[in-house]
Amino acid sequence: MASNPKRALILYSYANVGEHGKTPAVDALCQRGCGGQLMLERRPDSEHKEKGNERRQDIIQLLGLSGCSSIEQMKAQLTERFRSMKLGLIASCPSITALGDSLGLTIASSSSSSATKDIYSKEHLQAAIDRVDVLLVDVSDQPSEMDRIMTEVLESTSDLLKCIVMHATVQKQQQENMPLQSGVTKNGVPVDILERLVCAYWHDGSTRRDRVRGFTVQDIVANGCNGSILAWHYLAEIGHKLGHVPKYGA
Repeated sequence: MASNPKRALILYSYANVGEHGKTPAVDALCQRGCGGQLMLERRPDSEHKEKGNERRQDIIQLLGLSGCSSIEQMKAQLTERFRSMKLGLIASCPSITALGDSLGLTIASSSSSSATKDIYSKEHLQAAIDRVDVLLVDVSDQPSEMDRIMTEVLESTSDLLKCIVMHATVQKQQQENMPLQSGVTKNGVPVDILERLVCAYWHDGSTRRDRVRGFTVQDIVANGCNGSILAWHYLAEIGHKLGHVPKYGA
């Protein structure tokens, strides 16, 4: 009988796929697990044009909080959608750590380069993972950390669902006479898509395996078995895999 993961680690970068150089550990995750696409909703012009706000908006959407207009609404949404699932956030970007602090999610933050290395250290990450059910780690400011972290956790954490999320430039595909999919709807209502992320995840014993051989946009779009979902659904899907929340769809 297949085992289920108990916790999840999500490594996110605002960079486009390929900008981190060679990532053999991330590629190894893809070969063992499966990939797909996450659709980002178009944000209000005031939010989209705010300097340095794009990355923060990514995090908000990955946390399933798009559409909330205040911190109080975000807190209520987290409780309503994810119940008792414990979430953690590690980042070095001030606007993201401020968001995490406001929501009670931030486990560590840093404004200095030396301290930044400490928050991504193996010891600190393991301690953080042990405290929560899902840990979201923003490595945008330290691109080499993504593959290093994945190298450390790929083999050594059997109960951990390992996830990778990065930006992607994907040519829009025409799908005529097709019903609206979860990648472009929220609660059955169509939404305007701004950008796409690509993602991959793996847990030994529970995740499917597709034909993706490496973490590239072309490979994931062509061979990823997860298709595309709205980023708003992403954390709910992770929570479902951990047994904390019901599946968002049928």
